[in-house]
Amino acid sequence: MKKTLSFIIVVILFYSCSSSMHEKEYGEYFYKTVSSENWHLRGVEIGEVIDSVKTKETSKLIKQSNELLYYETRLSDSDYFNTSYYFDKSLLYEIRYDINVCNNEKAEQLYQNLNNFFIKQLGQFYRVESYNIWKTKNHFSQKIELALSKDTTQSNATKLFLSVADYDYK
Repeated sequence: MKKTLSFIIVVILFYSCSSSMHEKEYGEYFYKTVSSENWHLRGVEIGEVIDSVKTKETSKLIKQSNELLYYETRLSDSDYFNTSYYFDKSLLYEIRYDINVCNNEKAEQLYQNLNNFFIKQLGQFYRVESYNIWKTKNHFSQKIELALSKDTTQSNATKLFLSVADYDYK
């Protein structure tokens, strides 16, 4: 009995430490945005059904239809991101993030943390205009692209764009 209890305590401590280590490695905004240990953003994977996405997403649902789930998430009083999940026949084929961060230093840190995380998970990216692009696949699609870009032309915020899309879809 003591061995079982000791094992359970060790597992709980390891799990709680690994979560905080992940946050320390990439930062608070990264952790709140991605909220996943793998490249599947917020634990959601291309090809999932709409009900599965709704159970995984913890942000505030703003708009819902058969083709769209739209969420808003506050990172701070001034910083936020919006997530759009696009569906066809109840299957997820695209995820879009619009991330607004007023502090340019925090925005740059989040951008670098996202790049580092995706390089670690998916390998080196290639550039198309202002986008860093990673190609990957899953059991649903052989042509998934993850794209990340930043826009610093706004006077009051830096906007980051992040999308995951199934390019086999149509």
